[in-house]
Amino acid sequence: MLTRHNPYRLALLFSLFCFSVQAQDQSPQTDKFQNGVKIKIDGKAADWNPSLRMHNSSTDIDYFITNDDKNFYLMIQSKDDVINKKLFGGGVTLTINSTGKFGGMDFVSLKYPTINNVAQTNLSQLMKDNAPNGNEQSKKKYADSILNLMNKTLTEGAKEIEVVGVKDIGDVLISVYNEYGIKAAMQFNDKKTLTYEIAVPLKYLTTVCLDNHKFFYNVKLNGITNSRNTVVRQTSNGPVTITTTPHGLISASTGDSDFQTMAYATDFWSEYTLK
Repeated sequence: MLTRHNPYRLALLFSLFCFSVQAQDQSPQTDKFQNGVKIKIDGKAADWNPSLRMHNSSTDIDYFITNDDKNFYLMIQSKDDVINKKLFGGGVTLTINSTGKFGGMDFVSLKYPTINNVAQTNLSQLMKDNAPNGNEQSKKKYADSILNLMNKTLTEGAKEIEVVGVKDIGDVLISVYNEYGIKAAMQFNDKKTLTYEIAVPLKYLTTVCLDNHKFFYNVKLNGITNSRNTVVRQTSNGPVTITTTPHGLISASTGDSDFQTMAYATDFWSEYTLK
């Protein structure tokens, strides 16, 4: 169900941005540009120029940014299972403004994806599914079927984008199949690398650009908000304390380091000049 803008809700959403681990990117990407190939938002990296690749240590992701005459594009890639769970479990929030810090009313923010708990749990289980013993052909066939199922789960589960700060859009939640030109997609490849893509029409960024061509952007990997639930269950051997989470992304077997990586938001700011 789509939710109409509420000034109190928007104020709360924006105030929550401040409760993340912030880092200033050491390499503002102001001199690189995607040439020639048009970018298609489909969760696949084949149409991106490899020279645009950058790495941010605070979020532990590779990312790419560029623009054409219509859109600003962000692509994120991760090969790490823990980071991948954080990407689809908590989603990514892209915030664009003219100051390079949180605060103020002029900003554009987009969060994608927003996946329900059932889809998150299914994806987490599929990521652990390995091909049974057999010849290489049968292993590949099994791996391909798991990959197809993972991407189908992502496609069916990640159908909404949360939008804040765009005056022309009256809904906080919009479909990925929207009429506003905002596009987003997320898919795994055969190496279990997760690719996230989003495109934002430049016409929505005019109010946050400096001299109509420069802005700051923040990329935040939201922490998985469902905290650990500790319950005591009675067994034949006496009471046992069990720690779980509702969607299964973080379980009792999750190490402290992985738990902190998934549970807490990490982000970075950088500057971009439109080409």
